[in-house]
Amino acid sequence: LRLLSDRIPGLLHVFRAGRAIASIAVSPGGHQTVVADEEGGLTSWQDGRMRRLSPPGKAEAEPVLLRYGSGRELIVTPHPLGSWSPESMQRRVGRILDADTGAPLGPDFATDGALAFDNDGRVVVLATHEGNAEVRDARTGRTLLSLGRHPSKVIRVAFSPSSRLVATADKGGLVHVWRLADGMPAGASLNTGHSVVAMEFSPDEQRLVLVSEDRLNRSSLWFHGVESKRAAPVALGLPGRVGALDVRPHAGRRMVMLHKPGPGGASGGLSIRDGSTPGSVLAELSPGGRCRCFAVGPECRWIAAGGDGVGAGVWDMATGQPVTAMLGHAG
Repeated sequence: LRLLSDRIPGLLHVFRAGRAIASIAVSPGGHQTVVADEEGGLTSWQDGRMRRLSPPGKAEAEPVLLRYGSGRELIVTPHPLGSWSPESMQRRVGRILDADTGAPLGPDFATDGALAFDNDGRVVVLATHEGNAEVRDARTGRTLLSLGRHPSKVIRVAFSPSSRLVATADKGGLVHVWRLADGMPAGASLNTGHSVVAMEFSPDEQRLVLVSEDRLNRSSLWFHGVESKRAAPVALGLPGRVGALDVRPHAGRRMVMLHKPGPGGASGGLSIRDGSTPGSVLAELSPGGRCRCFAVGPECRWIAAGGDGVGAGVWDMATGQPVTAMLGHAG
């Protein structure tokens, strides 16, 4: 793990986690960095000191995704690019930990479907039995709401930026949007007809952006008006598969970033599209080799991406031109 500064050129620290890194979270003030390895172990670096928050799990453990809540909570959820599939019966677990000690701040939440915490880590939505999803208190585990029934297993959950709305998608491609205050539907539903592999609200909460994938691994990008009952959804065919999705504002536009891993070991890349004008491609980036991950800066000036073979690089969001390369990784 290499820690760099966005203000001071050069490398600040090099950390060695000992295992392949699955996820990284940096505290809002930048004072703490927590790393999850591929076996679910958590390691913290703070004030130059390393501390093991939790030991690795079994070798076949699912990798996790880390992020901070509104305070010192560390939210741990199953990684969206892990090996879990809607057809599996594998249990996925989410939890909230104290970022300083690693101690649990609530119960573990286990499901064989979707699971997501809201932005502050106050509530969690998880798939229960076939076609159902519940809203539970993240600290006590108490059920607060039962959302309406889906015809098949709920495999994706996404909260809006304010956590006012939550979207659920089932294995057959049916998507509902709910008001978190009362569990009632917000606007019309959307049926993509195929499994939803990525889903996210636009920053203004007016659109839900989704990627669906059919049995032949053909992807479609969807723009769905959240609380409008008259606006028809827009669907665009995409070349290749999509592994991750990021939607955020930049220069008055809704930017849609698509991570596109190539089939097998083939090259992949990043597609940056204008979400205000569906179909408009602003830039296509290739980190070299197969693109595995990306991150966007808070002000959307830069986008960093990593792939097989060349480590990682940083690109200018406005022009799509490379800014710097971060070399030195072994893979």
